[in-house]
Amino acid sequence: MIVHHLSELDRVATLAVIINVDTKLVTTLALMSALRYVKAPILLMDCESKDGSFEHFMDLQSAHSFFLMPAPRRQHGYTLDWIFEQTPAANVLLIDSDIEILGAELPDRVCAEIARDDVDGCGFVHDGAWMTGLNAPYGWYVERFWIPFLALKAATVQQDLAAGLSFIDRRVPNDLPHWERLSRVLMFRYRAPWLRRLRLGFLEPFRKEYFGHKPSFLYYDTGAALYQSLFKEGQATFSGLPWALNEQCLIHFHGVSRSGLNWFDYNSTRVRDIRCYVTQRLRAEYGIAD
Repeated sequence: MIVHHLSELDRVATLAVIINVDTKLVTTLALMSALRYVKAPILLMDCESKDGSFEHFMDLQSAHSFFLMPAPRRQHGYTLDWIFEQTPAANVLLIDSDIEILGAELPDRVCAEIARDDVDGCGFVHDGAWMTGLNAPYGWYVERFWIPFLALKAATVQQDLAAGLSFIDRRVPNDLPHWERLSRVLMFRYRAPWLRRLRLGFLEPFRKEYFGHKPSFLYYDTGAALYQSLFKEGQATFSGLPWALNEQCLIHFHGVSRSGLNWFDYNSTRVRDIRCYVTQRLRAEYGIAD
């Protein structure tokens, strides 16, 4: 069924949502695995894809039951804000378009947990860490819930969205926190690879301490601000799952949509590198030819 707004959906306990942006191949694998293993209605949002995605998924609807909705292409955080503000579902299960679900164990567990009255979120936690892998060793990646497979109670999130928080990612400069403009100017050095390891140790007394460290900046990736506000400050309860379950039950290709939108993003997976695997899985497991 094709819908044009979330208000057209019936109110359900849990709605699974997959967002597609020009990643028809991998999104098809995510969708098919979700249809097989997730016991909840599935909404596939296509954000102005130019690779024939919408027509492709319309064709799939002849044999498979899911909702398909066209949506504007926006920054990921804005889209998530909009979903939670508008959803008629009590709970939302986010499924990345570059994930393959390998069995029913994980989705069954997550859906059971989020249905509990004393649980407001369920999934995995992405620990805080120095951003050494991105050649920004003095930036701190703030702990957050792991967005690629995550269930949240809509009403709980809506309270924080109404208070002005957002899923949108942001960077907080911390070299000279009392002089914000100058602190932001100093952050420009992270745009130059040969300057990213410049610590500027003489600024250490001016930096604020966060999470037991004094980073030059903090990176709140998608959803990190909400996680810190809701779950780290005790406003809500998060049912965290052991990471070993992630490795057993999911394959995550990491950043396929991001790489398609930004060819200069090297911290992500290219479709060309996984095309053979995805094509084989679609054909062997789900009878779908590329």
